[in-house]
Amino acid sequence: MLPFLLHNRFTHSYPIVKTFFTAVATHEGAHLPIAAAGFCWGGKHTVNLASGYIVPNSNGNGNGKPLIDAAFTGHPSLLDIPAEIERMIVPVSFAIGDKDPAVKMKQVELIRQVVEGSGNGSGNGEVKVYVGAGHGFCVRADHVLEDAGRQAEEAEEQAIAWFERHFRGVEY
Repeated sequence: MLPFLLHNRFTHSYPIVKTFFTAVATHEGAHLPIAAAGFCWGGKHTVNLASGYIVPNSNGNGNGKPLIDAAFTGHPSLLDIPAEIERMIVPVSFAIGDKDPAVKMKQVELIRQVVEGSGNGSGNGEVKVYVGAGHGFCVRADHVLEDAGRQAEEAEEQAIAWFERHFRGVEY
């Protein structure tokens, strides 16, 4: 795991991810809604994309369109909670297992407070906790576990429903 994190550290990988989404939003997606979905360490990228970066135009100023319009993250890791969550202005859906060591339930509750609007939160997202699910359940479910396949499918349905709901009225 250590070599992966060294070669793919956030300070190195995020500029690449942001550049990619900027190119898509500037060209092919200039008049289309854009989604981001990230799993594990990609969840950190997704959460940061949801911080409201504006698509630049030719003179370097923003055109008012956010880089992404909605996001989904399953079993995110390496998040700076609550700081990165509090910076989000784009709606984000979270799928997290209650047995995930990367995001403890105390942290899940902090995320929930921010994204579902309890306390001083934005009310700009959702958090679904999958009981008995551990880290990685969305994309590499351990089918030896009784509910793992079902939970992975439910997380997929959660993401699809989230994007359908948020792209229904998005126009540029």
